[in-house]
Amino acid sequence: MRRKLRRWAILLDGAGALVAPGLEAAGGVRRAPRRVSRAGQGSDNVPAMPGGEKDRRKRPLSVTLVALLALGVAVYSTVYGVVILEGGEADRRADGFFHLALGVGALAACVGAVRLRPWAWAAFMTWAVVGLTHQILRYLFFGDATYADMAINTFAVLALSPLEVQIAFGLRHTENVELARPTRNPLDRG
Repeated sequence: MRRKLRRWAILLDGAGALVAPGLEAAGGVRRAPRRVSRAGQGSDNVPAMPGGEKDRRKRPLSVTLVALLALGVAVYSTVYGVVILEGGEADRRADGFFHLALGVGALAACVGAVRLRPWAWAAFMTWAVVGLTHQILRYLFFGDATYADMAINTFAVLALSPLEVQIAFGLRHTENVELARPTRNPLDRG
């Protein structure tokens, strides 16, 4: 019996406390030890853990806007790909499959951005670099660049570049963390 009472269940209540089984109503609550997350943010002295059950990191508005743009691209590309494939033209089949794959990738990046996954930030930045490079090359060599595409990619880069957005994605440390060794980034030395 004594052995059973010493065991604590790994039940977390809303305040981040460990609760003993059978003693929830009697107040058998013990505070969880403080853990450090990659983002270093959270509430009630229990920081949010990336990928945990309750991710309490605050999503910046710019991330939400970029995720909505990615959702729009996903819907457009998927519908466009399906229309091309339903058309039945054999020479346009590769274009249809490309747009379907682009739609699935944009949807995955959208979901990753909403969940603040670090790979989603890298996917958006890679997507923007490839898109901007493509449009600049079209402007220089063919003279028919799509300026709306350039504007959207530029907005994505400018929206995802600030330090607080990188901190929210868990890519950079918070500004008040003391590093064990000095950083080589001049912006972080400040």
